[in-house]
Amino acid sequence: MDFQRVRIQVRAPEKDAQAIKKGTPAVITSSQVQGLSIKSSVTRISYALDASSRMMLAEIELDNRDGALRPGMLVTVALTVPPSAPAAGAAKP
Repeated sequence: MDFQRVRIQVRAPEKDAQAIKKGTPAVITSSQVQGLSIKSSVTRISYALDASSRMMLAEIELDNRDGALRPGMLVTVALTVPPSAPAAGAAKP
């Protein structure tokens, strides 16, 4: 199997789903790989929320030629999304 490119799946909560788009900046880290910090961006989103969890799936594809990431490895993904705007008709404090 070729693992030179890996795909990371991220489940985003409903409150953030509208702000996550293709190209949303991301930083990937892992406590399993010392010093790992990869800047990337979202490559695709599902657009639909999971009916039971109310989460949206986003994916990030990464170059993994150095083999630092392995299938099934847990990583932390920080997405940079703008603050949520109040919903239409919502009162501001």
